[in-house]
Amino acid sequence: MNLYLKELDEFGNYSSPHYKGTVLVYKLTKEDIKKFGDKCTSALKNVNQNPLCKLALTLPKRERIISRPASAKSTLTDPSEPLSDALLHWLSGELSEEDAALLVTCLRIRRSSIQLVKLKVPENLTDQIYELLAIWRKSLPKCADKITLLSRNLSKCGRDDLVKDLQLKDRINRFSNQEE
Repeated sequence: MNLYLKELDEFGNYSSPHYKGTVLVYKLTKEDIKKFGDKCTSALKNVNQNPLCKLALTLPKRERIISRPASAKSTLTDPSEPLSDALLHWLSGELSEEDAALLVTCLRIRRSSIQLVKLKVPENLTDQIYELLAIWRKSLPKCADKITLLSRNLSKCGRDDLVKDLQLKDRINRFSNQEE
């Protein structure tokens, strides 16, 4: 008995770790095999017959080596920028999970960015919030008043206490940068 397997769609079932398909079993006579030799698949096309049976088949996929670029490291911003990394770290430490979920919705951060951050930093909520705020900050034009936008969205989330602290820390940051 000879068995020939052929992969029809290499990228089929891409979300599954296995190839899933059907095995069609045909009966070929010795004359058919002699006639077509190693090209039994073409014999099946020429012999118009129904398969004897159909069997469900699951085969493991071979591991693919995909070369991906190393993920870019986040560059630290200038501390004199109004919405510095230190300010974002402080804010991410102050927000709860529910507050962060509301804020991310208000800031209109894409779902794909949220999923990427959850994959990147799965265990630390504070770092997740910081990464999301950094993504939001990068998406804004340089001329945008980021402190005002963030304050407005924090107010929408019901965190007026953080708005006051954020504006106070921003004033202190601006004052200390003017002295230097």
